[in-house]
Amino acid sequence: MIMDDALSYLINYAMAHDIGVIYDSTLPPFAPPVSFVRQRLVVMNGNFNPAEQPFALAHEIGHVMLGHYRFRCNTPAVKYKQEKEADDYAADLLWQCAEASGVSYTAYLSTFGVPDRMLLD
Repeated sequence: MIMDDALSYLINYAMAHDIGVIYDSTLPPFAPPVSFVRQRLVVMNGNFNPAEQPFALAHEIGHVMLGHYRFRCNTPAVKYKQEKEADDYAADLLWQCAEASGVSYTAYLSTFGVPDRMLLD
């Protein structure tokens, strides 16, 4: 139930910030979610690992909110910086959701799909 609450929280957050969210259940499970910054749209894979969906959605919302345009000419350093910023945005956004729901820090890490890479910073 907590995961559903997190996804609802994130979708409501996206809508409040004029970001559309589409869940596409026709994609293969390995297809990652993607954001279209100029269109203010996130496409989520309905077949993506359910345990990772909250963080993935928050991460893609982060790309849109931060205005991360992806260009073929982006250097690896720019891509890394943008991914790190979107991860940080996602972690903060999900922590706000956890606090609003009374979820403990430990449950936040395990329930919302926060990746291990976030614990290494």
